[in-house]
Amino acid sequence: MFKIAEEKRKQNIAEYLLFVWQMEDLLRGLNFDMKRLVDEILVSIEDDNELGENIQWFQKMITSMKSSGLQVSGHLPETYEILNELQLLQHTLLTVIGDANFKKYHATAKPVIEEF
Repeated sequence: MFKIAEEKRKQNIAEYLLFVWQMEDLLRGLNFDMKRLVDEILVSIEDDNELGENIQWFQKMITSMKSSGLQVSGHLPETYEILNELQLLQHTLLTVIGDANFKKYHATAKPVIEEF
């Protein structure tokens, strides 16, 4: 999961956000139980180093979620920062720069975005 998250963060930040939000929900569904996470989700990871990276990544997420009061709902502050940066970029491309290609693609995607 850790490697998937890192790859998504490098290649497609929107997919990264969705992935992290799914992992938050997964942790909530498991009641933040690390043993269940290892036994039920990470069980197929055979490499000890990879397993350790994943455990550390999820443990960090659990700690951050609990300290931010996100046991029931909400998202990690890091994801809101990324989302805000994406919104600023969108605003800049649409209004400040007025990028024609971006405007065209945005207009095509807008109905689906609004429906979502």
